[in-house]
Amino acid sequence: MITPNSKNEIWLGKGKIVEELYPRDTPVPEYRQNKKQALIALRQIIEPQIVLYRKSVLRQIKRKPLKCPISADFLENASFHIDHKYPFKNLVKEWCREEKLDLENIDVYCRGTKCYLRSTVLAESWFDYHMINAELQALSAKANLQKGSKYYG
Repeated sequence: MITPNSKNEIWLGKGKIVEELYPRDTPVPEYRQNKKQALIALRQIIEPQIVLYRKSVLRQIKRKPLKCPISADFLENASFHIDHKYPFKNLVKEWCREEKLDLENIDVYCRGTKCYLRSTVLAESWFDYHMINAELQALSAKANLQKGSKYYG
């Protein structure tokens, strides 16, 4: 989408379009919306770590076949997912506890489908915390989607 007074593109996600076309009868409370946006921002902050891990898995696959630790299926070049062994939401809770933060009150701003923490100090803290504490794994897409449904929330 390009705004009328600007030449800048703003990407809109499917959720935003659906919300505009079919508004809710009762609006989502602001604190829940802020928590959702904060989680989006936290995922975006660690995206470079996920990309690097994915590249390392792709290098390993080129040398020898890798199996999914859950399904035992062989991982193929493009169809695997990167997953947190210890659930992402638990890492976030522990980081928030350590930083004495509440996701519902973190200052976040969004532009299109991207959300950001206003505090670069908090963003760097989360990046470092995730780098040190997260243990990533490559799973088949099917296994990750089945596993993910248990931890949704």
